[in-house]
Amino acid sequence: MATAANEQSDQVPKDSNDNGRRNQVMVGDLPNTFLRVPTTEEIQDQMVKDSELARRIAQEEMSGYRQVRQPTRVVYTDRLFISVVEARLNKNYGMTRMDPFCCIRVNHTVYETETCHNGAKNPTWSRPISVMVSEPVDTVYLEIYDEGTISGNTKVAWTKITLPDSVKNGDTLDDWWPLSGGLGDEKEGKVHIIFSQKKYQQQLPAYNVTPNFPQLPPGTVTTTTTAAAAGLPVQQQPPVQPPPPSQPPAPIYTEEDIKQIKDLFPSNDEEVIKTVLEASRGNKNAAIDILLNMQ
Repeated sequence: MATAANEQSDQVPKDSNDNGRRNQVMVGDLPNTFLRVPTTEEIQDQMVKDSELARRIAQEEMSGYRQVRQPTRVVYTDRLFISVVEARLNKNYGMTRMDPFCCIRVNHTVYETETCHNGAKNPTWSRPISVMVSEPVDTVYLEIYDEGTISGNTKVAWTKITLPDSVKNGDTLDDWWPLSGGLGDEKEGKVHIIFSQKKYQQQLPAYNVTPNFPQLPPGTVTTTTTAAAAGLPVQQQPPVQPPPPSQPPAPIYTEEDIKQIKDLFPSNDEEVIKTVLEASRGNKNAAIDILLNMQ
């Protein structure tokens, strides 16, 4: 009887183990994707879903940055508008009708009008010149040139204009000024110019982009491992490459420019002419004015 009882006790756990294994077995129809290679359309759909998920994760990470708007800063700038309307010259220089244009020097900057082709002794211009005033403007120098295609530009007349304080206060100055030239002081004709100065207001907003990263305890030494553990972005710096050898800057003038100015100033050395051209950034008209003042 003892042996029968022992066999009965051994039979019970064996039956229970068989029932447990049956419960783990899947009973019923297999899914359609069982042991099946996905098609190209399914692979592309999965790639689109992965891309969309990556985009959402990137947007969530970028939302950690916030823009803090600072108070608006107001900046005032002055602009001087110069309109050379017309000129009445007393002589036509050259074998044909002149093509006059004007060079206007305001402080340390030279501006040019358009060329009035076949303007001869009565040229007109229509393009106003806008000058940003960074320092007070007391005097404006104007020179009229005859544009030349072969022999270069020829200075025909010039004048010096002193601006009154009323222009700086916003009033418009519309007048004629006498021109000097080869015929003598204030005997070359006259020029019609309009001056006006206006003040403009600009609002410059300032933005400060601050990353919203988790704060580390004071005194923590942030290394690559520590930053990664804290959730901070870790960026590997690429190796520093030596800068390429710098190329010498190309000259801002040509040998033809030097030759033309040398013909006008035969007593000046070519090195002096090169230095003046470099100082005037290749502007031949400005270089000629500097050399004239050096005479």
